[in-house]
Amino acid sequence: MTKLFEWVENAAVENLKLHHHTADVLAKEAATTLTVLLAGVAGSLAYTAQAVEKNSWGWLSAGAAAFSAYLMIVSVFLLVKCMMVDELPAIHNEPKNLMHPEIEFDELRRYEFENMQGRINACALRNNRIATSLNRIRVAAVLSPLVFTVIAASWAVLASVPDSCLDARRDAPVVAEE
Repeated sequence: MTKLFEWVENAAVENLKLHHHTADVLAKEAATTLTVLLAGVAGSLAYTAQAVEKNSWGWLSAGAAAFSAYLMIVSVFLLVKCMMVDELPAIHNEPKNLMHPEIEFDELRRYEFENMQGRINACALRNNRIATSLNRIRVAAVLSPLVFTVIAASWAVLASVPDSCLDARRDAPVVAEE
């Protein structure tokens, strides 16, 4: 039975180590993604600031402003969903929880295996949640040019509408429905 216990314990420890390594990889991937997003925010924000400074708003600057705002929102989601400090179950239990001389050693090991399985499950759930969020955020980032396109095209279309059409709608009498 001792060999079985040693084998199970080693497998559980290796499993927890793997989950901790995965958590580290996810943290690095999230940091890299944030760097790319913030570079996009900075570039589009610089272009937007230039348009504000020159007071020359057009379809390109409106699209850049929307693009920057969208990437900032995606960055906030990345920070909240993937990068906030979160509990990560320990690989090994604390000595105070393991030291129970009144319980037979084999029985104590069985209890610890159950605890280890709980920690493995918690790690797997945490990593899965973060990986899923990171994947969704990356998809949102890839779709960001659509935000630019929609806003820039809308601005261009609205800018091409003659002022006389806008004035006519603005000056039209309001008819109250009974």
